[in-house]
Amino acid sequence: MYVTYASKSMVIERLVPNPSERLEFENIYGADIESKLQAADAFIDAMLQGYVDVPLNDPPRILMEAAADCAAALFLFDRKDVESARELMARCEKLVEVFRSRFRYFGLAGATE
Repeated sequence: MYVTYASKSMVIERLVPNPSERLEFENIYGADIESKLQAADAFIDAMLQGYVDVPLNDPPRILMEAAADCAAALFLFDRKDVESARELMARCEKLVEVFRSRFRYFGLAGATE
């Protein structure tokens, strides 16, 4: 079974601010969120290639947050909420860049953890 970097609940928290509405949202959109999580992982893995071996078995919290942001962005983009999607995708890319920068700083590009 494929385990995604972020959880479905992390994505839903970004999309549904009201906790009392999250269960119903998950019942309706849960399968779509799962597919967005897999796409988010692929996006992040592509950004990390050359820095670490991907996919990661135990991603750090910063990449879990990035994956949740990316999955939420993909979900919103499909529903034509482009501005919100762009904001989340920009945050995802920043988080991944912060993670990657530690390898460049120490001259470890291409090294594995």
